[in-house]
Amino acid sequence: MTGRFVRAVLLVLAAAGIAVLLKTCTLSYSVNQVTLAVIDAETGLPLADVQVRVGYTIVMLWPVLNPPPRVDMRTDSEGRSTFRVADLRPRVTLSLQGYREVFQLPLDASDCYALPSAFYEHSEADLTVPLYRLPEPTVTLVFPDGYRGHVAVELAPSAELIQEVAGRREFEFEVGKDGLVRIEATPLLCLQETLLDLTARFAGGVRLPRCHTFEPDATIALRPVVHMPRPILREVLVVGDSADFRRLHDELHRPSPNGGDAVEVDMRAFEAYFGR
Repeated sequence: MTGRFVRAVLLVLAAAGIAVLLKTCTLSYSVNQVTLAVIDAETGLPLADVQVRVGYTIVMLWPVLNPPPRVDMRTDSEGRSTFRVADLRPRVTLSLQGYREVFQLPLDASDCYALPSAFYEHSEADLTVPLYRLPEPTVTLVFPDGYRGHVAVELAPSAELIQEVAGRREFEFEVGKDGLVRIEATPLLCLQETLLDLTARFAGGVRLPRCHTFEPDATIALRPVVHMPRPILREVLVVGDSADFRRLHDELHRPSPNGGDAVEVDMRAFEAYFGR
């Protein structure tokens, strides 16, 4: 009697364990069909043979029994690709030789920081993505001679596809005495989550080096302090030495509620640099 009881209990526990394991290793999602159109940003022509890969923002900590659909395909002769994706915040990566790669672009307009909503309202496609020919763009900030202090850079997404002139990849923007730079940016500049090649110089032509070190350094350089990619790309930097960097860093951060030595961005202080 006792042996049967023990075996019965063990069977119940095993069944419960299997049920929990199945639930833990199973994702809950629905699947939708998406049509993607890829065009050359500056000619408007469709791009064929673009590699289309889809990933998801969820973190797979362990294997699941029903993984979301894998997508690894290429656009057709009309630059289109139709596939099925799960509603797990899918993101698409697009690659074509000779063009800039678009990395992990949200397929949902509500989750997108880089493309105006118009690109999600194409008459025949759910999303139209422009690709730009290489090389990568460079952005140079031009400071008044002798400038020393903060600089706040904000990219405001534009519905246009051509940044100033078709084919141009080098851009300069002047920094005012208040240190604020607002750039009306096409996807050429804001499809990525960072300004890839941000350089700086004084109006007289002297180049400013970029510096990322936290170590004591007396070099006057352009030093990034806080980077916020969403909902629009904004960055606060400082022109100065390591002491200037440390002062601005401390002003824009506060102790994390998690305790310890961790810090987090003080959003009120950060917003103040953009006049908000």
